[in-house]
Amino acid sequence: LGDIVRAFAITDPNERQKIVIVYLIGFGSAQLVCGPLSDRFGRRPVLLGGLALYAAAGLFSVVAASMDQMLLARLLQGIGCAAPRVVAVSAVRDCYSGARMGRVMSLVMMVFMSVPIIAPSIGQVILLVAPWRAIFLMLTFGGFAMLGWCALRLRETLPVEERRPL
Repeated sequence: LGDIVRAFAITDPNERQKIVIVYLIGFGSAQLVCGPLSDRFGRRPVLLGGLALYAAAGLFSVVAASMDQMLLARLLQGIGCAAPRVVAVSAVRDCYSGARMGRVMSLVMMVFMSVPIIAPSIGQVILLVAPWRAIFLMLTFGGFAMLGWCALRLRETLPVEERRPL
């Protein structure tokens, strides 16, 4: 965050926290929208749309020329990231029941809980060999990789007859 503040010539060091805060605002608030959208239109389109937004916003953060552009990119990334979070849980519910659903859901939650623990270490390793924008480039590549994998491999888990109106 210090490198970003210096790159954008931000005088107030407290401004750097906004990069995390706006991401979390987008991530948290968009979950309220992604759930009903995935119940109405299906899991796959919401997931693919969210991943596309996440990856595009990641690219926008790589080329951001000002702190305002970076904050907008991070807000959009948070919104895009909400879709995989919501759809993963919904898809597990669609595909499994009983004890099997509990085991799969535990695995999903373990992954969601471990990523924020591991991510700062990965970011630090990237900073050892590359400038700060490389972190966002890595997030962009990850987003596009997940988008491609899900587009090719993930089927729709919510049958049309089980979809709900908004």
